[in-house]
Amino acid sequence: MCRNITHTHTQRTKKLCLLLLLLVCNRFGYSQTNYNGWEDQIIGPATAVYGQAVTYATAAYVQQSGCTPHWQITGGVINGSSTSHNISVTWSSNATTGTLQFSTTNCQGVQIACCYVLEVVIESPPPPPPVTISGYVTNNCGTGVEGVTIKFTGTGNSVGQNPSTVTDYAGYYSVTVPYGYSSTISASKPNHQFSASQNYTNTTANRTLNFSVVGQQGLTPSATRGSQDYITFGGLVVGYVYLLAYYDTNGAFLRYEDFYPWASSQVYMTDYKICIKLKCSSGAYNCSN
Repeated sequence: MCRNITHTHTQRTKKLCLLLLLLVCNRFGYSQTNYNGWEDQIIGPATAVYGQAVTYATAAYVQQSGCTPHWQITGGVINGSSTSHNISVTWSSNATTGTLQFSTTNCQGVQIACCYVLEVVIESPPPPPPVTISGYVTNNCGTGVEGVTIKFTGTGNSVGQNPSTVTDYAGYYSVTVPYGYSSTISASKPNHQFSASQNYTNTTANRTLNFSVVGQQGLTPSATRGSQDYITFGGLVVGYVYLLAYYDTNGAFLRYEDFYPWASSQVYMTDYKICIKLKCSSGAYNCSN
């Protein structure tokens, strides 16, 4: 319609033509359908999480028109070109709201629209889920130890967050802690000694931490008869399992028996000959006389 106007037309006629072009574009090109509560010239979410890249685009009819968009932003940054129909935006953590707008040029050689604005609510990302630290406490035979206290001593940003738990009948424990938790974790039980405590820093995923009963002196227990009816077992480790072999006064084998000491030295009353060894090991028996 306007392209057939010659250069001899008056300036007034040119202005009238431009006005008609703007009316046609606005009447037939720009619908008022709502998108996320806003006019649909800008396609994209009106709520976004800061730090996460979000895609926005001009409406299809704008792209088909051949116009060049010119994007502007407050409260964030445009990743890449600001004159593309599809853009990537990262919203800032320093803002709670932002605006994204574009104007167009090269539509019949003139700027036909300024400016289509989308107001965006900028939200904080949801807190990361908590993490679980769990494990298994075992004796020298790999059997679970019940009633072991697992203590957490928060460090760094986790100072003051000191959960604790106790192993169940099978020797297992599990504790849920905040994402990014830092702590020194140790195992304890009266008269027991366990493998060394462990330091966890910035725990961002589920972790497994196992403990075991330790004690070098318990590897070679002794059995000494002090009188006719008493045998003293020495070099024991509380928490280890020992194997006792019973023999009668004639030296005939009678039976085996598991032995769980409660002290490092322990008196056993019997008139049998008893041999002792650390169970689940290849060590030799030590026998009373």
